[in-house]
Amino acid sequence: ATKKKTKPADDSDGTFVRSALIALLDKCLLVTQKNSLYPAADCVQIANKQMAANDGRSAVIVNIGKNIADHPIVVNGYRLKQVLSQMSGDTVTCTADDGELTVSCGKARTGLSLMQGNIQLPDLKKVGELSELPPDFSDCITSAVKFTKDGNGLENADILESVLVRNNCVYATDRIKVYRRAMEGEIEGRMLIPTAYLKAVSSFAPVNFVETEQNLIFGNGLGFLFIPKLSGDYPDLDQFMQKGNELEVRGVIKLPENGAVERIM
Repeated sequence: ATKKKTKPADDSDGTFVRSALIALLDKCLLVTQKNSLYPAADCVQIANKQMAANDGRSAVIVNIGKNIADHPIVVNGYRLKQVLSQMSGDTVTCTADDGELTVSCGKARTGLSLMQGNIQLPDLKKVGELSELPPDFSDCITSAVKFTKDGNGLENADILESVLVRNNCVYATDRIKVYRRAMEGEIEGRMLIPTAYLKAVSSFAPVNFVETEQNLIFGNGLGFLFIPKLSGDYPDLDQFMQKGNELEVRGVIKLPENGAVERIM
């Protein structure tokens, strides 16, 4: 039987700049997981001129500008990247057949099996107005992760495994030392970023953000990254003392302009 091809809903030819499509796919792969028990955790969905992924707790939605089919398609994101990376042309053409995504580049053609069902995604209509982030925000939170602590067994485990961004500073603590770095601007309010998502947030290169009851939402002009929002009290960074068996902060770590780390007692 001949497979039925579906035309893109916007009547485009499904042609993309290969490098640009890989870059957008990389954004989605920030929240995907290989060998996960969560259904479709290693997949991306293409629909409504967007590519998206969801690992059950976080999600990415980016604009790709075109549709591949007149219905949502779901494909393994890692396999799609492998196919795109192995092709050598500047552009690729994607078409959806019954049960298969075909990626073409010149004479090279590769078919990828489509997954059943759709990926559940956040409602972008509920994203409020975003506030601007300082230009060095990503660099500051990335360098803070080494000062966080695995809080397993501690009352505020999630808090200790997070980075605090407040006013114009980024903080992290393991109850032995504190990391503090000033940013080139301020944010409105404060945010707690779980260290498990610091790489995703930094690599997403956000320029603005907004918080909801359940999520921190970051935007970068191409789309949105959703991560879980933590609640609770962060350790009092102004009280450096030891009480009983609970070791609190004893010193401050500051990152000078030259990037070296020094301890200030």
